[in-house]
Amino acid sequence: MLNKEQVLKFALPIPPSTNGYLYPKRVGNYLRLAETAKSKKWKQKATFIIKEAIIEQEWYTAPRGMWLDVHVDYKKKKKGQDPNNYLKLLYDVMENC
Repeated sequence: MLNKEQVLKFALPIPPSTNGYLYPKRVGNYLRLAETAKSKKWKQKATFIIKEAIIEQEWYTAPRGMWLDVHVDYKKKKKGQDPNNYLKLLYDVMENC
């Protein structure tokens, strides 16, 4: 069971922006949203890093429905990058770890 004091720390590369996360793809007469190759690659890398941290730090996976506090520190490469654009992809990856 999770302890309230447990902290899982890990460092990830900056994810692709939400704006570059999905693109419209034509399937027959319909358009659907497909994930870009860049976001798929980042998700695989991030999932591996998070799962490694879980094992190394002997951290238990939270059961579904449990609320967690998430603290994110950004080290941006360029001035003016919007950190909120990166949270969607990060939370998607964390949810599946």
